[in-house]
Amino acid sequence: MAQVDTLDQNGEKLRMMNVTEAVGPEWGRPDDVILVKVLLEIVLVNMRWCPPGDLSSTQSGTLDGKTKKNIRLFQSKFNEVAKQLNNPERLTVDGRVSRARGTAAWDKNCPWTISKLNATASYCVQQHGFKNAADAVVKFYPHLATILNLNASAA
Repeated sequence: MAQVDTLDQNGEKLRMMNVTEAVGPEWGRPDDVILVKVLLEIVLVNMRWCPPGDLSSTQSGTLDGKTKKNIRLFQSKFNEVAKQLNNPERLTVDGRVSRARGTAAWDKNCPWTISKLNATASYCVQQHGFKNAADAVVKFYPHLATILNLNASAA
């Protein structure tokens, strides 16, 4: 089941919404798929990388074609922005959102997609006055907040 974990990022402890098992390209537990869909919706719409009509319902835990396409879209767009900003971090564009295990990156300059989905979603919602992505989830996605057992400012 999707959950909130504490990960290490350069010695700093971060609380992050995390999948239990990988999502995509052909699999995903329903609760994990819902988490990925919510984070994609927050990021892709706010960053204007995808119109809302190209997103799947965040109520459904089914991994569908739109979600698979949007995972790859996020990974590609993240890499484009990182390159423009001279940020050495790159995501593997494989359409897979793996569980972050203990740290925010799996190797130097290779962050987990889930950690960058969380960070980018937090950046997006901070532009609207929220402290982090978890606070926005509590307000706008109560079904996911229930799955994650979230309260405001929990992650």
